[in-house]
Amino acid sequence: MRKKFLTVFIVLWLAAIPSLAAVIDGGAWAEFYSYKSRFPQTQSQLCSLEGLRLGVRDAFIPGLSIFARGRVASDLSHKYASDPDLRVYGAYLEYVTANRMLTARAGRQFVFAGLGGITLDGGRVDLSHKSGLSFTGYAGTTPGLTFYDLDEINSWKKGNAYGGHLKYKGLHNWVFGASFQQRNFMDNLDSQLGGLDFSYADKMCSLFGRGDYDLFQNRLQLLTVRPTIRCPQGHYVSLEYLYRRPSIPLHSMFSVFNSKPYHQVRISPTMKLMPDLYAITSFTFTQLKGDRNFRMSLGGSYLGQSAGFIFSDGYGGRQIGGFGSLSYNVTDMFEVYLHGDIFDYKVDKDELDYTHSLATVLGANCKVVKNLQTRVEVQLLSNLDYKYDTRFYLKLEYSLRRIINESTGGEGK
Repeated sequence: MRKKFLTVFIVLWLAAIPSLAAVIDGGAWAEFYSYKSRFPQTQSQLCSLEGLRLGVRDAFIPGLSIFARGRVASDLSHKYASDPDLRVYGAYLEYVTANRMLTARAGRQFVFAGLGGITLDGGRVDLSHKSGLSFTGYAGTTPGLTFYDLDEINSWKKGNAYGGHLKYKGLHNWVFGASFQQRNFMDNLDSQLGGLDFSYADKMCSLFGRGDYDLFQNRLQLLTVRPTIRCPQGHYVSLEYLYRRPSIPLHSMFSVFNSKPYHQVRISPTMKLMPDLYAITSFTFTQLKGDRNFRMSLGGSYLGQSAGFIFSDGYGGRQIGGFGSLSYNVTDMFEVYLHGDIFDYKVDKDELDYTHSLATVLGANCKVVKNLQTRVEVQLLSNLDYKYDTRFYLKLEYSLRRIINESTGGEGK
């Protein structure tokens, strides 16, 4: 079923090329990762992943576009029952009217409309009005829920979701929204949420807020407020308050347990010391039921280079260490970089000794020819289970963007 699903959209894409397509935007990539696994026994692994993305804007008629994106993963050294593992992230048709007041999509797509994001096999409609009022509505079946059938196209009875998001932009710099989402599993309610959100933005300040309410359990699911204040000198500070309760669908056996929410407060000041040099800090405090955690990071960045220090204590143990990232453009076509993280940690604060952890990456990005680039990495890991484990990573990527017929003036996004 999944292979047929992807094949249909590839055929449509190929058929659209000689017709009316204004813009073709696509790419293909291949990744290879070599490492040694220790459990249940030591053995060498060589994994591969091949991906494809296709976009044809204004195919067949102006305003009609086709999009598809997916990948195939497999283990080249040891054949598993799930190989090759196919994932189709998106494959849909989109139509946008000339005045951009209506957008309609049909197919597999990721939807984020006020509440949490969800992948659907179905339809979505976006309507907007010159008054500043807009509406997003969607409905469809949800793909398989287990690891081996994540991409299966289910029946409506097995799994479905629908909802909407109403927004108003009529006030200067303000946006207000209200949303609803219901998910069903095997003809039974799986979750039912309602939400409110707002945002504000100008040159010196921005603000975002969102609240989700569980309509079935009659309790607050999520509440977050994120203000950011900017100074004329280039300094700015970002703050966040987050209240969150674990999101567990009703069909899960874990939904019968009494889950506890947590509160989190974060403040992240950034100071501009001189042109291109910034001091970056972050302080996060998390309050859980019967426990707490404090995390602090201090560092700086200069023209893409960064380094810093991290300390964490409380729930999850204690951690102290540092990080660094360096990069250098040898030529316009060749860049080398080095990333590193080194930490001492202990999961139980009553432990006497710390465990050491090291992760370093030495890599390079190279643009071989036009539209073709490669990325190579050598990774060195050292921790409780791996002592100086060396891994290798290679990625080849080809991208294509071509204007077939500029006179069509399409409307696809």
